Amino acid sequence: RVEPVAGGGGSTPGGGAGGVLPGQPQPGQFGSVAPQNQQPPATYGTPGDLSTRLTENEHIMPHAQLRDMTTNPRTGVADYTDNSYANDATLRVERGMALNKTYANRGGPTADNPRTTAIQANLNAGRGVNYRENIFEPSRQNAIRAAQATGSAVTEEQINTSILSQEGNLFNTFRGGAVLEALPPQTTGQRISESVRNFGRSIVYTTGGQNRFSGMGGALARGLIPGFVEAEIGAMAAPYIVASAGITNATIVSTAAAAAAAPTAAATVVVGSAVGGFLVGSAVGHAVTEATGSQALGAGAGTLAGAATGALIGAAVGSVVPVLGTAAGAIIGGAVGAIAGFIGSIW
Repeated sequence: RVEPVAGGGGSTPGGGAGGVLPGQPQPGQFGSVAPQNQQPPATYGTPGDLSTRLTENEHIMPHAQLRDMTTNPRTGVADYTDNSYANDATLRVERGMALNKTYANRGGPTADNPRTTAIQANLNAGRGVNYRENIFEPSRQNAIRAAQATGSAVTEEQINTSILSQEGNLFNTFRGGAVLEALPPQTTGQRISESVRNFGRSIVYTTGGQNRFSGMGGALARGLIPGFVEAEIGAMAAPYIVASAGITNATIVSTAAAAAAAPTAAATVVVGSAVGGFLVGSAVGHAVTEATGSQALGAGAGTLAGAATGALIGAAVGSVVPVLGTAAGAIIGGAVGAIAGFIGSIW
């Protein structure tokens, strides 16, 4: 029979043991979390009669899903092994809850087995699997659903504790060397270029993938960022200004044309480079002035630091806005950053 155990936060066949904080489920009690190979054996309503099994030590995230997700497609070897499974965190639950959580004929299409089949179909078709969206959160929600559907003594908090323990163990199974070996080789220049592009994406796009400066984002920038509208107008007028000044240098002419073709991106570079160049130029310039006693050296260092900062910002934005381009972005940002760095160093 199933007997309640005082102070345990749940119930268990056969009682609990010491060594656990007050108010937490005792080993063997429903809701207790421990590695599978450290959980007490299953209990039965009638000893020796397998049909009367009362308990399961349940992995919230199924073995097959973690194994398939961590399998190297080149070698067929999984990081999440049978040994990982045996040492992974499990939750002591009622047999009925475990069956409902696992099988479609009890738990429906969100049960473990149907979801595992869908994940394997995606992998076989060459499609990726999103750990958070396809494994972690569906497994957590499925366990909560199964507990509610079967009237389990297990709480959502205990389910969360168990799955987070599994997640911690999962990240400890990944072999960093194997991950690095699986990445395509890159030169130092390629790594720097990719870093610059990623920096540019973080400026232009939100974490949700929305362009900060298109549509509503552009309207907000024009209304809230001082100088943005003026920079945008200047970008659109750049080719006319260059032509009226009689400048024929190919680099300057092409940069002006790129700015006019992408005025919002160019304005982003101008404002970002001005702020970044001023802050970095000011810090470097004053540090050099203080160290050498020469304001001229400080101004020179601040100007160079501002130019470098502006060029980096411009190249980053230009790398993700093809119409502007990396080169034009770097030139615009470098020029604006140099001016801002000089001002910051003597301010």
